[in-house]
Amino acid sequence: MLSGFPWAITTPMLRTERRIKMVQAIWRTLAVSSLAGGLIWATTRPIWVLRESDQVVMKVNNSCLTK
Repeated sequence: MLSGFPWAITTPMLRTERRIKMVQAIWRTLAVSSLAGGLIWATTRPIWVLRESDQVVMKVNNSCLTK
């Protein structure tokens, strides 16, 4: 039927190319989203964490307040 038309021959190849482009787009989106999420996570993490109350020193007028 359509065997004489050039697009009938290349249809499976075009489907494969479209499938490859779709997989590449999904992979690219996943990679960029992961990098963006990791960057947001890293920038919102606290650099320091207080674990004990002894790590805090309060000063008023150059004198330390103690318990």
